[in-house]
Amino acid sequence: MNPRSMKSMGIVRYIAFLTLFFASGLAFAYKDSVKVQKLKDKIKPISSTDVNSDDADILFLLETLKDKDIIATGEATHGSKEFFTMKHRLFRLLCEKGDVKVFGLEESYASGLLVNEYIHGSGNLKASDVVMKMSFMWRTKEMKDLIEWMKNYNDDISHKEKITFFGFDFHGPHHAVKLLYNYFQQTDTSFLASIKPFLKKFEEVTYPKEKISEKEFLENKSAINGIRNVLKNNKEKYEAAAGAEKWMEADHLLECLFQYSDAYKSGDVDFFKRDPYMSSNIKWMHGQKAGGNKMMLWAHNEHVASGGSLPSMGKLVKQEFGDKFYNIGFVFNQGEFTGTRQYKCSTLEAGIFSFKAAPAGSFSNIVS
Repeated sequence: MNPRSMKSMGIVRYIAFLTLFFASGLAFAYKDSVKVQKLKDKIKPISSTDVNSDDADILFLLETLKDKDIIATGEATHGSKEFFTMKHRLFRLLCEKGDVKVFGLEESYASGLLVNEYIHGSGNLKASDVVMKMSFMWRTKEMKDLIEWMKNYNDDISHKEKITFFGFDFHGPHHAVKLLYNYFQQTDTSFLASIKPFLKKFEEVTYPKEKISEKEFLENKSAINGIRNVLKNNKEKYEAAAGAEKWMEADHLLECLFQYSDAYKSGDVDFFKRDPYMSSNIKWMHGQKAGGNKMMLWAHNEHVASGGSLPSMGKLVKQEFGDKFYNIGFVFNQGEFTGTRQYKCSTLEAGIFSFKAAPAGSFSNIVS
């Protein structure tokens, strides 16, 4: 699914650095005009969203982001080409001219491991195969181009520090189960035989179709904890067979399997559980990297947002990292994008959605 280009110059052509300002005792119209002018004063034009554009128009971001550990980039839709290509530009800049070498995506941890294997030259999949293992919104030429760029960067022997790719979501447990099969096939075939009947229930699951009863959830929780205990008790043996990194990955795959079971108990995702779990996975990954490598994240605007009353991923990560966290929202003025008309993966229907220009005076209209 290749996202259609927005037809307006309004998409990602400007970056506005915003501060909140309040005035008391002034007429609403005056306050509004003052806010608009202050917003316009902050606008910095961006010349192009094309991946191969020169970095001159976004070099100022290096100074803005130099002291940030986690840079979260959002998007108003998952199906707009320019959001994809602009983030490619930004990560390339931060990687080549900054010191950001970790890239996190709103994708399952298991699928992220497949991508990471590819960009490090291991595994048997091609870039197109890897992309098709990801969630539907990432199965695009633009994502494939980004992943291939990461591999080319890592293949360059002059780059001593390599890029790490990870997914901080937990859906699509079928990928996690297949990776766990591979792991225990290497480390403990007899134990694999004993847990396979439990893991098999997740083999074909992408998104759940039915509610999970409290009884089944508790059974899942108990089984997952039991497998993790075996991992812990046999850590030395398993690490000797497959390495310390694979042991850590297997343990976190099981953590994500539990997160999935908990967040999808109702048959649909629970926002109040999904975002806290995603933030937990980001914090966990940050802790795994020696020296706390800086990372750039990619997710929907609603996830990277750090304000409001909802427990968004961005808000929870910011509570942990404070001023070391920075989020950038991506919006558009008008145009069209590719999306799906229904959420459940079993009934996906791709479609083109068109939008007229945003209302005069709105944020999207002003920055366009």
